[in-house]
Order: sequence, then structure tokens, then C-alpha cells
Amino acid sequence: MKKSLIALAALATVGAAQAQSSVTMYGIVDYGWTTYKNQIAGGNTTKGDEVAGGSLSTSRLGFRGTEDLGGGRSVSFNLESALNQDSTTGRSSTANTGGLLSNSTSAGNRASLITLSDKALGSLIMGYGATSNHSVRVAMDPTAGSNIYGNLALDVGQVGGITTTAGQADGIIAADAGAWYAARAQQIAYESPRFGGLRVGGGVVRVDQDITNSSGVAQNATPTTAHSLAFDYVQGQLAVMGAYSQRKSAAALTNEAKLTNIAVGGKYTFGPVTAYAIHTNDKYENSLASVRDDAVVTALSLTGGTSSAAAGDGQRKVNQASLEASLNPKTVAHVTYGTGDYRLSQGTQYDLKGIQAGLRYSLSKRTTAYALYGRTEVDSSAGTNKDTATALGLRHSF
Repeated sequence: MKKSLIALAALATVGAAQAQSSVTMYGIVDYGWTTYKNQIAGGNTTKGDEVAGGSLSTSRLGFRGTEDLGGGRSVSFNLESALNQDSTTGRSSTANTGGLLSNSTSAGNRASLITLSDKALGSLIMGYGATSNHSVRVAMDPTAGSNIYGNLALDVGQVGGITTTAGQADGIIAADAGAWYAARAQQIAYESPRFGGLRVGGGVVRVDQDITNSSGVAQNATPTTAHSLAFDYVQGQLAVMGAYSQRKSAAALTNEAKLTNIAVGGKYTFGPVTAYAIHTNDKYENSLASVRDDAVVTALSLTGGTSSAAAGDGQRKVNQASLEASLNPKTVAHVTYGTGDYRLSQGTQYDLKGIQAGLRYSLSKRTTAYALYGRTEVDSSAGTNKDTATALGLRHSF
């Protein structure tokens, strides 16, 4: 009897292993010393330094797994959450209480996805995860999305665990617009197989809520819709990719806000050097005249929150180039330089300039020591706002 129970337990274990072919826990822990300086034209200058997490890479904890369905089909999942390294300020404008997950939220605030894949037909992806526009911008960054100034395409406004409100015009532009582009969204997306190096895809977002009174008269409507198209092409040492997305939202039957994002970039590796180039075009429009013609707010949150007042229609264009070089088998250097402009419909213009440089030294396969410098400038008729930061730290991946 005892042997029979052991045999049944062994068979159950084998069956579970066959059904769930792989489950992996992974993560990043990034910590270091950060200094920063925020200068507002005609206003205050803020300086600071602290031990902070996530300057090179956002610390995270994740789980991914795949079940082989046979016949070239599979189902996979990915759950990923940012880690709350700083017990008081964390990595957002909302105070944390020292829990493991950032912002004291549940797991999956970076990704919560399930994917059905077929080798011949492609992949259907459902859930919360990175948008195609964000993926292009990260892929065209040598650091894959560091949290320090200087990268205009990613519009970083946060250094380590420090939240800044430097009054830049390239931050948040309206309460119902969010950031210049959505880094993550709840969506249903499709990704094709590769054909001769080319892969295409697209996604949709739909959130709708209509309220009517007892007489059937509409009281409120807050629909949000979005769609995206993307491609990437890889051939040898060349990679080219692009994304287009448009998001529409309405508030209380009064106005419609539209956010259109385009990102196109490419990179080429020759020997120890990789060159990157990217162009981004982000445009915000609001149908309500009182919002459309309003001036930009003077103090904007740069961390993805909302502004305290409405801003006018705006368009932000950026051209950016980067070089990454392997100096030796363990040391990699990079430099990024970008320029651009931000224009409001009522005529105000801001000129943008960003520079970022860094060194990464591999202590082992999974541990990297790094030094980063970043600077963003926003110039207008009122003067130039400047945000500068340096960071020294360690990143460990597992």
C-alpha cells in the first residue's frame, strides 16, 4: 500500500512537470548613491544626494512560465512587479510603508500577461504590460531604460528614488493625458511570427463606462480607447523598429482628449561599437477650447502623475542618437545626445536638449558596477531649466 502511494505521488509529480514545462523566478536589485541638482529659470535651485535604488535599472521581482500544448502551440504567463527599495519615498510620488512591492500594491504592477502562441500563426497577448511605443524607446537606449536624466525619448523625470518637480515643459501636460506616452497598458495584442526578419503586431485598449438616470438620459460617459501598430526588422547586425499608437478619452460628456505617439528607431553593430538612432513624435489634443487654449502649467509632475491644472494642446518632437562601445570584455561605455522641441497651440515653444553618459563594469555574469551622468535642459523665453544627476551603484540580476 505504501509503495503504491509513493508510485502514485511520483506519477502525479511527473504529470505536473510535463504540463508545466518551465517556471522561472527572476529579478533585479539595483542600489547606489545618487546626487542631483534642479535649476528653475528665475526660481529656486534644489540640490540633494541620497542612497537610492534603481538608477540603472528598476528593481523588480518576476515569475514567468510556459506550458507546451503540443503541435507548435504553447501558453505562457509573466507576472512582474517593481520592488519598493526605499521604505518612505519609494519610486513614486506616493509614500510607501516599507512593503516588498512598490507603492504597496499587489504583484504585477509592471506586467501581468498571458500569451497563447502558435509557431505558424503568431501570438495573442492579453493583460497589462509594456506598450509597443515604450518597447521601441527602451530598445533604442543602450541602458534599456535607466532612471536618470538625459534621455529625451524616454522623458525620464525621476532619479533613483527621488521625485522632482522642476517645472519642465516636457513633463505631464494635462490631467486626462497622463505622460507624453503610456509605458504600460491593459490591452489585447497580436504579434506575428518572423518572415525574413520582419515581425508585425498591433493592440487595442477599451475601457468604457456610461451612466444614465431613470429617464434614460446620459449623466456621464468616460470611454477610453486606444489602438497601436508596430513592426521590427532584424537582419544580421541591423535592427529597425517602429510603433504608432493613438489614445482617446472623454470626461463627463464635455471634452475628448487625444494622444498620438510615434517612435521609429534603428541600431547597427560594427565590431565592439553599436550605434542607435530614434525619432519620437508625441502629440496631445483636447476638444475643449478652455483647455486647448490654456497656457502650460508652471509646475509639472515628471513621474507619471497628473498636473494641478489643464495644459494646452502640445506636440513634442525628439531626435536622439547613442553610441555604445565595449572597451574590454568587462567594460561598456555609452553616450546619448538628443534635441527636440515642445510647442503649444497658442504659440509657446520650448527647446529641449539632453545628454547622458555612463560606464558599466561586469563584476560577474550577473553583477554590474556602474557610473551614470545625465542632464536635461528646457529652454524658453523665460530662461533655461536644468536637471542634472550622477549615480554610482551596483546592479545584481538573478
